[in-house]
Amino acid sequence: MKKYLFLVATLLLTLSMSVSAQNNNRRNDNNRRTDRIVMTPKERADLMAKELDLTAKQTEQVQTLCEKQDAERSAQIEKQRSERRTGDSNREKRREEMRALRLKEVEKQNAELEKIIGKEKLDKWNKLRQEVRETNRAGRRNAANRNR
Repeated sequence: MKKYLFLVATLLLTLSMSVSAQNNNRRNDNNRRTDRIVMTPKERADLMAKELDLTAKQTEQVQTLCEKQDAERSAQIEKQRSERRTGDSNREKRREEMRALRLKEVEKQNAELEKIIGKEKLDKWNKLRQEVRETNRAGRRNAANRNR
């Protein structure tokens, strides 16, 4: 009897250790991934300079633009959070407004970026970003299928 009890206890311990060692995809309370890579404006500008062969002046201008975009984005996030707490409860309406505002911001940012680096390099950059998005989406889909 003691042998069986010891065997069961050992199996339970082994099982619990293997379950706790699995990757939980680091999710927060809202079930969103928390291990996203957040690049600084300098890192983004350096990446663009490397991928698009930008001059030092262009890299500096892109970094300034990225800093400006980050500040605007932070202000917008805070505004949306405060409106969520105090604003009207129509979630879909707010979501559509945010989506439209974000689309407008992206168009504005692309126009500013085009002034700095030119249309050809902007098109190349957008193509590279789209490839990365597709790769990331494919990875998430495959990961979701593996976990089932």
